[in-house]
Amino acid sequence: MVNVYNCKIYWVSAKNGGREKHPEGKQYSTVAMFEDVRDRWPDEAWSVMIDFIKHEGDCSEGNIRFLVEWAPNNLLYTGCKFELFEANKKIATGEVT
Repeated sequence: MVNVYNCKIYWVSAKNGGREKHPEGKQYSTVAMFEDVRDRWPDEAWSVMIDFIKHEGDCSEGNIRFLVEWAPNNLLYTGCKFELFEANKKIATGEVT
């Protein structure tokens, strides 16, 4: 079973090495690094799917879940912090709300 959690995403500006703009469309999948296992990055990286609810400036709200059922769901909980990456580039920080 895949658990789904509300989240806020704060996009890194292009000037600071992030994307030119947030992803378009209702869904977005990329690799996440979770604060709880930061010391194991990048060996322990997990793909997540985000279903966007709204975008306001550099902040987006949505629902986050792991892409695969067998991912460590204990990493997703209210208050957990994560970072989103495209290749080796950090593009956003986030928190489960």
